[in-house]
Amino acid sequence: MPAADRPRAGGASRSPVPDLGALRPVLGEARARGFLGSLPLERQLDHARAMCAALEQALCAAAPAAGGAGADPPAWSIADLGSGGGVPGLVVAVRFGGARVTLVESQARRAGVLAAAAAQRAPGGALVVPDHAGWRTRGP
Repeated sequence: MPAADRPRAGGASRSPVPDLGALRPVLGEARARGFLGSLPLERQLDHARAMCAALEQALCAAAPAAGGAGADPPAWSIADLGSGGGVPGLVVAVRFGGARVTLVESQARRAGVLAAAAAQRAPGGALVVPDHAGWRTRGP
C-alpha cells in the first residue's frame, strides 16, 4: 500500500485515511477518458484526503448537536456537486461508508462511469444523480 494511503498515526482523526488502492483503477480509467483535470492523480488524491479530514472535523464538531459523539454515520448526507471523474466524491464515499453520499454529474458518460464505480467500490455508499448541480427555479 502506498505510504499516502496508509492510516496516519497520531492524528486527531478517529478513523484511518481511506485505502485508495481499490479506487486507483477506476480513477485511472476516469483520467484516460479525460474526466479528471490536469493535476496529477496523486495531487488530486491529496486534495481528496484533505477534504475527508475537513469533513470529519466538521462532522465531529456537529456530533453533539446530533445526539453526541457516537452518532451513527448514516445520519449524515454529503453531496459532491459536479463530480466529474469522482475526485473527491468517490474518495469521500469510501471514507464515510455509512453516510449517504450523493455524486451529482451533468455529463451522462461521466455519470455512467461514476455509477459503475460507486457500485463496485462503494456499494450502498454512494448515489449518482445524472443532473445539473445548479439551482432550479419554479415559475414566478
